[in-house]
Formats: sequence, C-alpha cells, structure tokens
Amino acid sequence: MIDCGKSLFRCGDPATSLFAVRQGSIKIVHLTEDGHERVVGFHVPGEVFGLEAFSTDRYRCDAIALEHSVICELPLPQRAESLRVQGLLSAMVDLLGIAVVPPVPVARGSARGRVARFLQDHSERLRRRGLNGQRMRLSMSRSDIANYLDTRVETVSRILQQLHREKAIRVQGSTVELIDLSLAQSAAP
Repeated sequence: MIDCGKSLFRCGDPATSLFAVRQGSIKIVHLTEDGHERVVGFHVPGEVFGLEAFSTDRYRCDAIALEHSVICELPLPQRAESLRVQGLLSAMVDLLGIAVVPPVPVARGSARGRVARFLQDHSERLRRRGLNGQRMRLSMSRSDIANYLDTRVETVSRILQQLHREKAIRVQGSTVELIDLSLAQSAAP
C-alpha cells in the first residue's frame, strides 16, 4: 500500500523492480532540464510500469501515487543472476510486449481533441482491464491532465464543461461519465 502523494521511486533510483497497479492509480513524472515537472503517463489497475528497468539500472522518472494504491512489486534478478534466468527474462519481455499497448498520442491536435482522446483512451484502458470505462473517477487533478496534454488547466476545465453542456459527457466532480461517444469522437480531429 502506498499513500496518496507518496513516491514509489524517484528518477535516478536504482531500478530493481517492475511494478503493477492492483488498486488505485499512479502518475509518471519526468523532471525537465529546466526543473519543471512533466507528466508523461498515468497507470490504472492491471498496468505495469518501471519498464526502463530492463534497459538501464536506474529509473528515468518519478512514480507518484494519485490516491491510496496497492502496488505489486516484481523484483528483477541481479545482473549476475540474470544470466542464469535469461530464458525467464526473455519470456517476461515477450509477455510485457503483448500486455503493453503503446499510448495514444494525446498531445497533438486541438486542445478539445486532446481532451476527448484522453478521455477515450483512459476509458478504453479501464475497459481492457475489466473495469468500468463508461463512468470513471479521474484520480488525477485537472492540473496533471493539463500538464500531460501540454495545455493549461483552465483549458481542460473549459473543454470538460463544454463537453458536459453538449451532453457528450457528464461531469460530477472527479467522476466523468461518457454519454455519447460519437460527440466526443467528433471533438477529436
């Protein structure tokens, strides 16, 4: 169990494990050269993160709990041991390659289209894991969403309100219900 706002690992920490979200959600943050935080991803139950551990001995980003979360740690063998379990690692990489779907490029196009694609992508990721993707609680802040979509928090809030008024979605606090996906899809270029 990891508490809301706590880091599971920090950029530069030794990469000793992969992690899977069992409950809750995690944001992945990269610190830019000029010292700004850049949200590069969100992970929901059933997703694996920390994959850079396969190619480097250090994590390249911070992993921060967006809410109280239950995380499964999958320790990686030490380099000396890895020669003995190379077959196991190869099998894990193959499985991860199947399980990991490349993210939808959400930071392109109009801000309205980016928000709509973000909602659609988040919904689909939840559905693939057997969770409710129609009515979903967004554990990330509007500020985190804006950072991830490379836009302003006011823009994200305004677009969510527009989509709500157009009855494409229903927004109640942090809960978003997708009502008419065709309207949300028509918002995306």
